[in-house]
Amino acid sequence: MGRSNPWGEKRPASPRAAEKRCPSATPGTDAAPGACGSGGRPQPKPPLRARELEERLRAYYRAERPEASPHAKDQVKTAVLYVLADEGAPAAPGILSFVAGQARFIRPTTWAAQAALLALAALSCLLEGALADGSALAPGACLFGGLSALAAIPDLTAAKACRMAELEYSCRFNGVAASFARLAVLGAAGAVALAAATAMAPHLARCSAAAFALRACAPYFLALAGALRLARRARAENALPLGLAWAAFVAAGAAFACWRWPVLYGTASLGAWAGVAGAALAWCAVEARRWLAAIDGGLDVLIPAAEA
Repeated sequence: MGRSNPWGEKRPASPRAAEKRCPSATPGTDAAPGACGSGGRPQPKPPLRARELEERLRAYYRAERPEASPHAKDQVKTAVLYVLADEGAPAAPGILSFVAGQARFIRPTTWAAQAALLALAALSCLLEGALADGSALAPGACLFGGLSALAAIPDLTAAKACRMAELEYSCRFNGVAASFARLAVLGAAGAVALAAATAMAPHLARCSAAAFALRACAPYFLALAGALRLARRARAENALPLGLAWAAFVAAGAAFACWRWPVLYGTASLGAWAGVAGAALAWCAVEARRWLAAIDGGLDVLIPAAEA
């Protein structure tokens, strides 16, 4: 038991005793209220709120950032202008050079598939030259047209199927320009392949070039139009599989119809093939325009938030 002083007051605690009761207290001072809990144990400090932490970080970096004088800024601008004037500013590419440059980014498998399809067209023409009854040329032309569209679909739908649209929106030539360039490049490649196959038909199969072209164009445009429509309306992960499935169905269905019903590869059916090819071309143009419009609408239109 400690002794009390004569006046009845408690003797002040020594700094060593205060430190034992609350280690967080400064020697010679009383501990802050609530700093130590029951049993003399220090209580942890309350965590900083997110807003308070953000304000402290801003104040810290604001204090560390040196202030640039207007004279220093003018010196940097003058140096940049001097370098550009000395070396010459790089010329911005035009839309035509941009479209031509997109051919470098088309998948190599697409070009390999086009070459394989030209070999298929040559084979069907050779078989037709041996059979001379149209049973080989018409199914071969349908397969050539439908599979040519199938080979182009992975690159045409890359903006959505591969989720490249967000990256392309930030480029100088945005997502609409990139998708239009892919359409132009692949359309030109398909036209060249079709022209080459059509030119082979009269020499190898001794048949009309127009007959081969019409039977190849109808499934080609049908496959492209349906694939673009499905890619625009489907979820991002389903855009490519549905487009490929549709193109394969069109190619196989047209070839089977020509093999099953011989009247479809007769001369009298050329008018019907021309009508189907014209209607398919119009549908393909409409779907291509809608596809570009969906990309132009932004990610909320092309890939809704529910799919992200």
